[in-house]
Amino acid sequence: MVFRIKPVIPNRLAGFILGAKQMPTIAELEQRLEDGEDNLDPRQRIDIMNQLAAAWRNQDIQQAIEWGERAHQQVTKQQPFYTAGLAESLRQLSICYVMTSKYDQALAFALEALELFSDLPDQEKQASVLTIIGNVYQGLGHFTEALSYHLKSLKIKEELSDQRGQAVSLVNIGNAYHELKDYQQALQCYEEGLIRYREINYQQGIAAILSNIGSTHFSMGNNEQARQAYHQSLEIYRDHKNQIGESATLNNLGNVYEHLNQLNEAQQVYAKALTIKRQIGDRHGESVSLEGLGRVYTRQRQYDLAQTHLEQAREIAEAIKSKARLSRIQNDLATLFYEQGNYHHAFDALKASYQQERDILNDESDRRAKNLQLAYQVEKAQKEAEIYRLRNVELAQLNEQLQEALKTAEIQRNRAEQANEFKGELIDIVAHDLRNPLQTILGYIQLTLRHTDPDTNIAKYQQRAQESAQRMIMLVQKLMNASLIESGKFKLEPESVDFYQLVSDQIDHYQAIAKRKHQTIHFTGHPPCWVYGDPIWLREIVGNLLSNAIKYSPFQKSIWVELVTSNGLARFQVKDEGLGLTEDDKHRLFGKFQRLSAKPTGEESSIGLGLFIVKQLVRMHGGAIQAKSSGQYQGSTFTIEFPLLDPPKPLT
Repeated sequence: MVFRIKPVIPNRLAGFILGAKQMPTIAELEQRLEDGEDNLDPRQRIDIMNQLAAAWRNQDIQQAIEWGERAHQQVTKQQPFYTAGLAESLRQLSICYVMTSKYDQALAFALEALELFSDLPDQEKQASVLTIIGNVYQGLGHFTEALSYHLKSLKIKEELSDQRGQAVSLVNIGNAYHELKDYQQALQCYEEGLIRYREINYQQGIAAILSNIGSTHFSMGNNEQARQAYHQSLEIYRDHKNQIGESATLNNLGNVYEHLNQLNEAQQVYAKALTIKRQIGDRHGESVSLEGLGRVYTRQRQYDLAQTHLEQAREIAEAIKSKARLSRIQNDLATLFYEQGNYHHAFDALKASYQQERDILNDESDRRAKNLQLAYQVEKAQKEAEIYRLRNVELAQLNEQLQEALKTAEIQRNRAEQANEFKGELIDIVAHDLRNPLQTILGYIQLTLRHTDPDTNIAKYQQRAQESAQRMIMLVQKLMNASLIESGKFKLEPESVDFYQLVSDQIDHYQAIAKRKHQTIHFTGHPPCWVYGDPIWLREIVGNLLSNAIKYSPFQKSIWVELVTSNGLARFQVKDEGLGLTEDDKHRLFGKFQRLSAKPTGEESSIGLGLFIVKQLVRMHGGAIQAKSSGQYQGSTFTIEFPLLDPPKPLT
């Protein structure tokens, strides 16, 4: 397999660092806040806090977030309402969240800020927020949408004759063109922006554009021009102590050194970039640095180090939901596995890389045509991967088995394709059309509750709405958990767990819920009882069974919980006086989306996923689960067994 170095990425921070106007220093602002403790009115204090958030961004992003949150908290207490202060705090926080790759939060805050600035109206701030939204979409890999927002921002700045702002927009438009591989158009935008910044002698703007010019030259194969541009950019960033710009440019310079086969130099600059990225909390940039080190270690044949760094990079990319990053990292893992001779894993990684690319293309307006093209590329890649593998194994012995396996896999793939398409659509709806709006609704309900008299009817209605939103979020999370388990990407993080204490804590929690239905939970058990498992998902198992017992038991009934140890096993049992199970129920009990004969007795909700999730989690923990019932209206008993673990020895 030929080792492919991925193109470097333009500096995505231009939209809010390059356009930052000259402002007082952090020390001056903090002194103003301290000196004016008694003299400043609340609005002036909020304005200074927002300025501090902006001032801290280039030095300590977490400090910037803290000041933005303080401003946001202060403005929500202000009467009469200070719209400009709220909008600015939302703008500052959205900038910080883009810089730390928290795109969901960034987009939510930016959209709210845009609406407020439009009402004020404040065209300059509107243009700034449009730039932020463009950078959010660019970070998510939606470059066409990003270009649209940057062009809207440029139009406003031209109407305002804002030369510096126009330069910012030109840089961002150049970034979008770069990602769309229109490199000549990108260079033209960068050069126009560079002229404007040099005219006003804005050094950090010059540094950022030089870094982007380097990225574009590299993508065009102009390696020496790229290296020179990056070094010029680094010199300016270091002079101005701009760690964000320095670390981004170091990552790109490392990529150039890789291309020039100067691996030691590449390793050094990636390591420097990684240190800075971790210091400033830039998760996206940290993933880029880790990926670069992984590629370098692969080429140096330090395979263990390479796999460690690439897997860390992948975990971060998954956490920040960056499809573009995942595609690149999976491709690098495919190269690593191929170099090790692990052709099966190489093929899987290569498939995963192309799958991420297909997901990105699906978001574009011409997704249908591009999907056809990508399907051809995937099929071609699969055939190439098989050829590589067959050339390096005993072809005569394995070929017949392989062809038979491929036929079987093709039949199974055809059968599962329609179901997988439906599942993918459903999960996409849950992830994008249900979960985020529900979180937003819940947040607004909780915010309004803080400012509502708890004794009024309005507060009661709000509490009911809050409970409904929480139930919906819980149902959505169950659906997401089920999909994650089924996908095969689910990973446990097991450790020694005091199972007795875990069960006791869960019972304490559910006692309060049971009391609402005048039910009583009786617990019998004796410590110690240690098992080896993931405490988060063990709580999910126990909580699901307790919740079901409460949900399907009538009012004023009892629930018995028992935890015993015997023959090397921990046996956890939940027995209720509920509606019981029919014979048909027992056959369908642990399936997905199963609606059984029994219905919740207190109008609780259920989508039929809880027991499916429980059974899968128990199996993954090496345990077993069974359910017994004498029949309808005779109650149910659920029993789970896990292998026991010796208690940890006390420290001496």
